[in-house]
Amino acid sequence: RIQAYITKSGAIAVQDFDITDYLKSSKINKMLSAWISDSRHPRITGSSMFRLAVDEIGTDAGAEYRLRCSLLPLRVNLDQDTLDFVLKFFSFGPSSPTTFDKDGSAKPNANKTEDFISPQPSYTTKSISISSDSRKHQPIVVTQSGSSGRNTKEDSRDSPYFQAVDIRAFKIKIDYWPKRIDFNSLYEGNAFEAINLFAYEELEVDLRRVQCHGINGPYSVLEAVALSWKDDIVQKQLHKCLAGVAIPPLNTVASVGSSFGGLVLLPMNQYRRDGRVLHGFRQGTSNFVKTMTVEALSTASKLTMATQTLLEHADDIISISLDPRTGRYQSRGLGNQPKDTQDGLEQAADSIAKGVKSAVHTVVALPLRDYENNGATSAVKAAIRAVPVALIRPMIGATEAMSNTLLGMRNSVDPELRANLEQKYKKNRL
Repeated sequence: RIQAYITKSGAIAVQDFDITDYLKSSKINKMLSAWISDSRHPRITGSSMFRLAVDEIGTDAGAEYRLRCSLLPLRVNLDQDTLDFVLKFFSFGPSSPTTFDKDGSAKPNANKTEDFISPQPSYTTKSISISSDSRKHQPIVVTQSGSSGRNTKEDSRDSPYFQAVDIRAFKIKIDYWPKRIDFNSLYEGNAFEAINLFAYEELEVDLRRVQCHGINGPYSVLEAVALSWKDDIVQKQLHKCLAGVAIPPLNTVASVGSSFGGLVLLPMNQYRRDGRVLHGFRQGTSNFVKTMTVEALSTASKLTMATQTLLEHADDIISISLDPRTGRYQSRGLGNQPKDTQDGLEQAADSIAKGVKSAVHTVVALPLRDYENNGATSAVKAAIRAVPVALIRPMIGATEAMSNTLLGMRNSVDPELRANLEQKYKKNRL
């Protein structure tokens, strides 16, 4: 009979943590942080964002371990340059160094896919048998087939043996922005490169509870958990991945359709719970109206921001080709969100004033400076060159003003969205 007893116990609790993106080419501020949403999952006061507990079990065969881990909902924001850097940093195989342009953006590498792939460990996925219940809240149970304990003395000596590992279920929301596509790698059948075909916004995934039993080594545990989540997402949550594709009609229709379904589901659930159908209907109607308002204002603001971006690109081309002294138009950026409608109107007024001042500076100040240095002929030429810039700068200011007004109205309806965007994007220096 094998005797087992707890010899040591340890626990780690982290109240809050986040990972900040400092790449110059990335607009992301918080790459990993807590997903804050009082309406979806209110956080219990004093709860830890991350908890890990480990017990060391003394047996006749040696020390074995039991591990328990829990996480609060996570928010992940990824830029392709950041993802490339992370994959390079954690790759174990020989890889060529990452190269960056002068502006800090990573250069595409034809052999990047091969560089990212680390040598395969001795533990393979074939030795894992996964049994999962069809019900959503049932855990995924993972065991290492072919053994009820340690496989060999070498396993006992070199890697810890985990009797049980319990990873609690948690939710994750992902945003990803690709910048380039390696078509050669895609043509060769690299599935990883396919994610760069589309941007992803508010991709929500439920990572189910995973319970592992009798697995050698921490790497094997991580691999078993990752494979379990991957299979569950592919089999049961693929529709969420499609809904997260950042194609404006697709994700808007998905959000509106989900809230529209609440008009029926919420009254039914409320009736089953306590019979108050009207309460459920009011809640479903409120959610539907709020979603419609937020999506309409978000879509309109995205259109104005797209127009502003096109005008800014045109302004950059014209300014460089005609007179580099005009400089670039500095927009506020998504990190400087208006708090409410009043703040949006104030920012809109500032944007219009900034566009007009920039046009006046281009038309008056630069020709005047040329007049003082080189005479009237040079001043007339500078004024003629400045006309296109003087016309486009107020247009940029007007589109930015409209965007700020719409964002202020949207943030008044949904303050949580404003807080998430301010946390997600870097703030421009105004």
